Amino acid sequence: MCILILIFGSEQKCQRSQKFASEVGLPVLKNVVLLKTRGFCLCLEVLRGSLDAVYDVSIAYKHQLPTFLDNVFGTDPSEVHIHVRRIPAKEMPASDSEAATWLMDRVQLKDRLLSDFKAHGHFPNEGIEHELSTLRCFVNFTVGPFSIQRKNGSENHQLSRYRPVLD
Repeated sequence: MCILILIFGSEQKCQRSQKFASEVGLPVLKNVVLLKTRGFCLCLEVLRGSLDAVYDVSIAYKHQLPTFLDNVFGTDPSEVHIHVRRIPAKEMPASDSEAATWLMDRVQLKDRLLSDFKAHGHFPNEGIEHELSTLRCFVNFTVGPFSIQRKNGSENHQLSRYRPVLD
């Protein structure tokens, strides 16, 4: 079993998160919203015995955030970049306060990762580019996981950039 960290939010939620962060002295994030750590800590507490890993997933779009219909018809985005970091359960902090601090550190790392993506157009150590048909993309999202490349034996994983192509 694993826990997936995937942060997303609307522009309005991001603005509210930034306002709240500045009011209470937390880091103001540009690309992600602040997380409420209690739910994460509770999941860790309850699942610790059966947990294999926590996966930190970051998804970035090269040009613009696609709409639902864009995804259905295989139009923009021309490139989707996915960065996956696997954190073994044995490396997770034991106490709630340490886990909350750890999660906030991860959120800040994710924010920097996405800022770097915006500046450079790719994640660090990104794999090669492949074309992926709409059908295969649909199958990957609904039936099974993407093929994940392991980089130099580390716990950082990345998917290659994919350019959806209509069949």
